[in-house]
Amino acid sequence: MSNKSYMAKVELVYKYINDIQKIIKRHKGIEAALADYEGEYAIKKCITQIGEAIKNIKDTEILSNNYMY
Repeated sequence: MSNKSYMAKVELVYKYINDIQKIIKRHKGIEAALADYEGEYAIKKCITQIGEAIKNIKDTEILSNNYMY
């Protein structure tokens, strides 16, 4: 997989993290978001998508602590 493909996956992870933050903000907190069926489902879906993207990243530079986005 090319670095461009890796970067696309990193950007996708970043997008899903932002989506989770928006969901939490809309519900005015994590507890309320998880107490709401749709909020909980949306957060779980984002976490699943993050996991799928991360498991396909093999580039050691991207996975290292030295990588700056």
